[in-house]
Amino acid sequence: MHARESSNHENFKLTFMNSFNQMLYLILPISILILVLRIPIVRLVFGAPKLDWPATVLTGRTLAFFAFSIFAQALITLVYRAFYALHDTKTPLVTGVLSTLFMLTLGYIFIVPMGMGIASIAIAYSIAGILQLIFLMYLLNRKTGGFRLPMLLLSWLKIGASSFFTAFALYIPIKLLDKLVFDTTHTLNLLFLTGISSLAGLALYLFLTWFFDVNEAKMYIIAIQKMGNRKEILEKIEEIIGSDKEGA
Repeated sequence: MHARESSNHENFKLTFMNSFNQMLYLILPISILILVLRIPIVRLVFGAPKLDWPATVLTGRTLAFFAFSIFAQALITLVYRAFYALHDTKTPLVTGVLSTLFMLTLGYIFIVPMGMGIASIAIAYSIAGILQLIFLMYLLNRKTGGFRLPMLLLSWLKIGASSFFTAFALYIPIKLLDKLVFDTTHTLNLLFLTGISSLAGLALYLFLTWFFDVNEAKMYIIAIQKMGNRKEILEKIEEIIGSDKEGA
């Protein structure tokens, strides 16, 4: 019985780590895309005539600060579910309340004593979210007896490095095309500019994660290549996950 419980415990940790990395793999490049393309996104959503340039810049800056914590907000939900699976509802509740109080306090400090303006609310929100994720992961690591941190950190480092270079692949085309090719005062041109830059950045991200041998990239590439054969996709993904388990 004890051996069975131990096996279930290890399977739980493996499933959580795979889910965590898969979410991070998908969300981090989206955060980078929003961060780099914040001004075109604001202009597409609100329309260039409705916002003057200073208002567009301020809205874009606020969006950028929110973008820093998109990955944290998404992953916090996953970590909450991990605690619920372990029959612990108190930890998510307490950390959520503490994070909210910290965010409100930090926002007040930024706005009233420091006079940093409306964008500082987004800064407080992002800092609180990222710190909450770190604290939750620390508590979950202790509760489960420890994850395979070297493997996790290596995967996070590869995804983070790929995202960093993706930011340049997004930034360079949008600057060159904006100045040399497209008149972005027109919505259609702005759509083309945003679309081309996004495709260039995401293509580089997919290539880099494949080049760095990120397992999550293998899973999605297999899914794309074998889209019509669901059984074969599942078998390949199980092989990848199984190789991780054997390496533990």
